[in-house]
Amino acid sequence: MHKVSNRALSSSLGTFKQFIRFGMIGALATATHYIVALVLFYLLEVSSIASNVCAYFVALAVSLLGQSLFTFKQAITGMLAFRFMLVSLLSAAITVVLTEFLTAALNLYFWLALGVTLFIVPIGTFVLQKYWVYR
Repeated sequence: MHKVSNRALSSSLGTFKQFIRFGMIGALATATHYIVALVLFYLLEVSSIASNVCAYFVALAVSLLGQSLFTFKQAITGMLAFRFMLVSLLSAAITVVLTEFLTAALNLYFWLALGVTLFIVPIGTFVLQKYWVYR
C-alpha cells in the first residue's frame, strides 16, 4: 500500500511538472503571437486580420515544437500535429464562446470574463493534449 502512495505521488508530481512546462511554452507561444502580429502590422503594414492569422500559425508552430519536445517529449508525427491543431482550434473557439457567454448571459465585466476563461481553458487544453494528443 505504501508503494502505491509513492507511485501516485510521483505520478502527480510528474503531471504537475508537465503542467508548469506546458504553461511556460504557452507563454512563449503567446509572446511569439504578439510580437509577430505587431511586426507584421506596424513594420510591414499587413492588415490586422492577416497579421493576427499569420501570427497565430507561427505561434502554433512554436507551441507544437515546444510542447512536443519540452513538455511531453514526443516526436512529432502527422497525426500528432493534426490532433494538436484540432485542440488548438477547439480551445480558441471555446475561449471566444465562453467569454461571450460570461459577458452576455452572466453580465460579467469583459476583463473578468476573459480572466476566468483564460484560467479555465488552458487546464482543459492541457488535459486534452496529455491524454489525447500525446497519448
